[in-house]
Amino acid sequence: MKKWRRYVAAICAVLLVLSVGITGAAYAGPQQPEITKCLWAVTNGVKSTSQGETSFVIRSSATVDPSELLTAGDDDYAVDVDIFDLIGTTYAVNFYISFPAEGGFRLRLSEEENKSGFFNPAAYEPIRYTALADGRLSMRSESGSDGTVVYYSTTANGFRLTVGNTARGELFSFTSDDIKLAYRGGEVKKTEIRLPLKADEAIYNGGERFNDVNQRGYEFSLRNVDAAYHGSSGKGNLSSDHTYSYINVPLFHSDAGYSVWYNMAYSGTANVGKTDANVFSTAFDGGKLDFYVFTGTILENIKKYTDITGKSYIPADKWVFGYWMGGGQGPWKGTDRQQTVLQLQTTLSDFAAAGVTPTATYVEGYNYQQKNSYDMASRYGTRILMWYPPRGYYAWQIQGFCGGIPLTELPIPLQAVNPTKGVFGGGDGGSYFIDFSHPNAALAITGRLSEWWSWGLKGAMIDYGEWLHDDVYCYNGLYGDEMHNLISYYYAKVAADAWSGYYSNDDYILFQRSGFTGSHALVGNFTGDNPSTWEGLKDQIHGIISMGTGGFNVVGGDMGGFGSCTSAELYMRWTQYSAFCGLMRVHSGNELRDMAWMQNKGDLTADTFKKYYNLRMNLQDALYSASVDASNTSVPMTQALGVAYQGQSGVKSINDQYLFCNSLLVSPITAADAYYRDILLPEGNWYNLWDASRTEGGKTVTAEAPTTVIPVYVKSGAVIPLTLPQSLELCETMADGEYKTLLITPPDNLTNTTVYTAKDKSITYTSRYKNAYSYSLSANAANTTRIVVAYGTNATAVTVDGTALEKLYHTPDVTQNEVGFYAAGNDRTVLLLPAGWRTLNVHTSDTEYTAVPLTAMYPRAARAVTDGNVKTAYTVPTTDGAYIKLALEQKTTIDTLVLRWTGRYATDYTVEVSENGSTWTTVYTRTGGFGGIERLTFDPVSAAYIRLSGFTSATSSGAQLYGVNVYPTETVSPRFTSTVSGLLGYNTTKAGKYPNGYDYYICTTNAALAEEFSAYMDNRYTLIYTDHDGSSRTLVPKTCLATDKAGWRCNALYINRFLQFANGTTVDDASLRYIAAMVPKQNGSYLKMKNFTATYGMRFENTKGSVVFGFRQSIAGGFFSTSGVNTEQTYLQVSANAVTLYDHGTATTLHTYTGKQPGADANARNFRVTLTVVGNRLQYTVRQDAETVATVSGTTTIQNADAGYMALGIAGSNHGLELLNVQEVSEEYGTNYPQVTVSEAVKNGTLTLKRESDTPNAQGYYAYTVTATPNANCELRTGSLLATDAAGIAQIPARVGFRESGSGNTYRFYAKTDTVVTAAFVTPNKTIVNAGIIGTSVNEERGGLRFVYRLQRTVENGKTYVLLRGVKTEIVDYGMLIALDANVGNRRLDAKLAAENSRIKMISVKDANRYYDYCDDYIDMSIQIVNIGAAAQNLNLIANAYVQLADGTYFYANGYTTNYAAAK
Repeated sequence: MKKWRRYVAAICAVLLVLSVGITGAAYAGPQQPEITKCLWAVTNGVKSTSQGETSFVIRSSATVDPSELLTAGDDDYAVDVDIFDLIGTTYAVNFYISFPAEGGFRLRLSEEENKSGFFNPAAYEPIRYTALADGRLSMRSESGSDGTVVYYSTTANGFRLTVGNTARGELFSFTSDDIKLAYRGGEVKKTEIRLPLKADEAIYNGGERFNDVNQRGYEFSLRNVDAAYHGSSGKGNLSSDHTYSYINVPLFHSDAGYSVWYNMAYSGTANVGKTDANVFSTAFDGGKLDFYVFTGTILENIKKYTDITGKSYIPADKWVFGYWMGGGQGPWKGTDRQQTVLQLQTTLSDFAAAGVTPTATYVEGYNYQQKNSYDMASRYGTRILMWYPPRGYYAWQIQGFCGGIPLTELPIPLQAVNPTKGVFGGGDGGSYFIDFSHPNAALAITGRLSEWWSWGLKGAMIDYGEWLHDDVYCYNGLYGDEMHNLISYYYAKVAADAWSGYYSNDDYILFQRSGFTGSHALVGNFTGDNPSTWEGLKDQIHGIISMGTGGFNVVGGDMGGFGSCTSAELYMRWTQYSAFCGLMRVHSGNELRDMAWMQNKGDLTADTFKKYYNLRMNLQDALYSASVDASNTSVPMTQALGVAYQGQSGVKSINDQYLFCNSLLVSPITAADAYYRDILLPEGNWYNLWDASRTEGGKTVTAEAPTTVIPVYVKSGAVIPLTLPQSLELCETMADGEYKTLLITPPDNLTNTTVYTAKDKSITYTSRYKNAYSYSLSANAANTTRIVVAYGTNATAVTVDGTALEKLYHTPDVTQNEVGFYAAGNDRTVLLLPAGWRTLNVHTSDTEYTAVPLTAMYPRAARAVTDGNVKTAYTVPTTDGAYIKLALEQKTTIDTLVLRWTGRYATDYTVEVSENGSTWTTVYTRTGGFGGIERLTFDPVSAAYIRLSGFTSATSSGAQLYGVNVYPTETVSPRFTSTVSGLLGYNTTKAGKYPNGYDYYICTTNAALAEEFSAYMDNRYTLIYTDHDGSSRTLVPKTCLATDKAGWRCNALYINRFLQFANGTTVDDASLRYIAAMVPKQNGSYLKMKNFTATYGMRFENTKGSVVFGFRQSIAGGFFSTSGVNTEQTYLQVSANAVTLYDHGTATTLHTYTGKQPGADANARNFRVTLTVVGNRLQYTVRQDAETVATVSGTTTIQNADAGYMALGIAGSNHGLELLNVQEVSEEYGTNYPQVTVSEAVKNGTLTLKRESDTPNAQGYYAYTVTATPNANCELRTGSLLATDAAGIAQIPARVGFRESGSGNTYRFYAKTDTVVTAAFVTPNKTIVNAGIIGTSVNEERGGLRFVYRLQRTVENGKTYVLLRGVKTEIVDYGMLIALDANVGNRRLDAKLAAENSRIKMISVKDANRYYDYCDDYIDMSIQIVNIGAAAQNLNLIANAYVQLADGTYFYANGYTTNYAAAK
């Protein structure tokens, strides 16, 4: 009766399956046999467990369940069994859990090597077991490794495993019911693992996924197949079906904090929430269940995976990252060897004529089989690459390759049915696939290629790796069902070994179509035969982004697809994208595509191709460096945004943007007729690769993308090695020379970048954010690059290793070694630095290149080009006489016009300007344009109107503009800075009685600048005179040749009848009533600011004159009213002996001084004023010659709090004036960075900074002290005290004395400067534990040395917390480890807090030692050594601060003091 019930159940199960129907997987290539006659089993509970040193074993059993019967298809070579005898059979099942040294944990059914997966860790760590109060057993590695924790507990049917991480908590759980095993003949033949999915969880696959990047909601095959659009089965078609791919790696990354890697090579299927939105299931057609789980970020987990499977492949030389041309056998049309070589020569000759040199040429057919091809190609600087298949060889051919070895030793797989018979298997019409697991497999490669290697063959497409049949038995003892995917690894390994055997320097490239776990470490890859369609482009993008998460980095696709690319637009877009791939290569079965487009498809296509060819050559160093970095760090060269910026909003849904080379955010265009696209910029600042402009991230923006432009942004803090032409511009030919360059961007915080010049050679760069106006870049001694291109940077001053760099007025001439920097005013600064430089400090404007506002005058519809909206465009009529008229906001001197075209552009047009709207002057005539974003430059010209006319459209539908921008000459915004060095001066010469008045000169002592001076002054200043009646007059300067007194020769501005007064009275040169003002301009408008710092200088030749600086003025240049005193203005007067503030009619003498009185020319005195206005506070410093004669603190207040105009002027004759330098600052400027002698209220107290003496020490350094006055028994703001001198050099001050009984609040530091010094308590920037160094202090009275470390903390409910990687984390202990190295002569070392005879001592805060300084939000941990004094010839103190987390983990931060003598 029991047996009958079993039969009935089985028959019902069969009928159920038959009624539903089962269809085998369809794919191109050898058919996949279906695993049949299997029965799924269910677990029966846990029999026992054992806690081994390195493995935890769960002993269970599984019973075959008739309701889970599988039956379908044929299985010719499977063992036939009576499935009814299996129903109800129970099998023993053991699960083994271990913790690899690389991180995570491993779960498998057997610890025997031949019954487990292919890859094993270097070692297993001892397991720490902890029984928890809730009955669970906690397991983790003894070292803590990556923080992975596994919690084991039993269930009614088996067990539950909960995966967690010490820093992230519990992540997910699964039970033994989620591990499904299917049996046949007593062996596991199928497996399935089901894991839970969270509601918004994203899953990324490390293989080649053409469907998408985030695989949530998809089901796909895990079997390598020829997924080409021309697949023989007509299914698995890449034009319509993305279920299949060439490269399948069962590695899955979750953005929920874990990754799962199935160490299984069988074919299978992944269902990522498609059938059940809450379940992620993975099924394999094989029994070796073996998987790893890693916890942490995706980038951390990629590293753990590659630590086990191999680090990413690194090409030997950067030529691999150049441009490759080529095609399949079809395009190489030659019918004989000679004709084929001639075709290759013609092609390369045409490329050379176009200025293009492919670094490699891929050929098929005769070309790689004859020496003439190699000799000819080498003359054009290109290398020959060939096609190599692993299949299609007859046994006698393979025998010939292998040197005639016996047939029984040939590397050919055997038939799986009975491999002992030695019958070759897997053949197609008598030809075979090479068994790359065979030790003689390398002979099959070397025997075929050795002669071609000697000719110079430099690489191969190793193709068709997905064509191994399943019905074979391989030399390594594995059957085809397990080797089908795994053969790609063996194929890559044997090929790489064979090629490296000839090329000992590895100077070759292999690129494989198929791939599997581990092959990423051996060769490069390509994405197969993508269709030549827009969808094919999207497929390629998805595939390459996905492969990055599996360690595949040196990857590229067929540029333009494998078929016939009939659309010029599609080809251009594909070219742009390919320039930002691991490999830039062309391959087609139908055409030699690049030459076809360059010759036959129009100039725009050729121009675009050459633009991105040149860009690719610019990027070769960056690509090579990124490949080495990817291998060393496992950070992919191509990163999905969800991987690079895991956790940020919106990134997981992005499938067509990626971070390239860890610096470039690339957003390809994948649709026709697009000239813009919306892109997500991750958090931080981003800089447009094409115009250097800055855009704040953390949001979606609309990026310009006309036909010739792909949106690319450079992240903040980037340091990218480039090779540029003599012009130092991207995308230009390097025929005139190649110059190593660094492209940098301002950092948002501290950023370290490693640039690799070889596998074992690197340069380290450190970018430091200082404030909104400055940053620095440091290089180690290995750096030799001297050219720097700084994006997002309008540099106003640059210092190199403490020395000011000369400012230039053109791009540095690299051929003449012209050291200096050039800020063109377009958010881009170019620098040529001295040899051997180490630290570069850049002071810059804080905003970008600013266009002059425009208004569309005609036609009305042309408003679309001035509205700032990329998504609106104006179509120019095709009728004759069509034009566009635009008005500038005000008359401005301009020299740059930018036209922004959609895909429809004008090849020809004319640009005219006018000051009155009726008289027009042509400034630019364009012919043969290519559209895109056109930047037109011309000689500076004054304009109020612009007219565009004479359009010749490239298309019959008319040209289309979406934007027009015009830029003023030499724009810098908002910082207004002089670019003319040398003293400016007023010089008066009486020409007779009034009304003839005075002649008025503004001169420069720098004769070399005389020719530029007039135009410069006219662009930067307006001269305004305020008469005694309060009226203002604008005076237009004239140019004259003038020679004044000695030292004042110049080609100067000449203003006739300048000081002419209406009443004809005698001039009182000392009177402030009649003042001539220079009003600075910006973008053609008067400069207007609220909070700023300003510097200006003057030269007094007598005691009568003074200089006034007006600010926050409501009337530009207006100092006086009819009453003589303007009650609405604010200005500062500086004379030879006093400083006076005029504020809304109230005159206040702020400071009087007795300086060196000026007299004759020989005794003239130079003054300099530094002025800061923030809020209602005024601070200034006045220096006479080299001495400070007047200062005032921040207590001085001013009434006018609104933004206003500025003006600078002189009363009196024969005085000189330097140009004005103004920098806009934030409202907090004065609070965070107090100047010399200024006391500022900061958190919990007061911070006072002053200079101890006006006399520097022997080394030229001034001593400064910072006094911290605490409140409420607590010190000051949490963090580290930081001092910064005027050159931007920062240091940590040392405490003066020790803190004893609440004292010790004075700090000292030294600065080689006599101007402004700042100091502040700042929050430490630590990526792990937020600790900062307070510093070293020396107590000379007690002969002591001390080190202080400050730890920010909070206390809640009796528990102490710190920030660990930005996360509030409980700690149970903190303190210091110290090491002393002392030579104190014969005197005894008295070391408090350290044992007398112990050099290392742990000091815990629990001891409540009085040398710890306590506060609610920080603790100072200290070590001090006393009673050493002069006897200490050498004493060094190393202090290692630590914190201990609640789980026992320790984190450390190191610092050390200099020796006592030096510190003193």
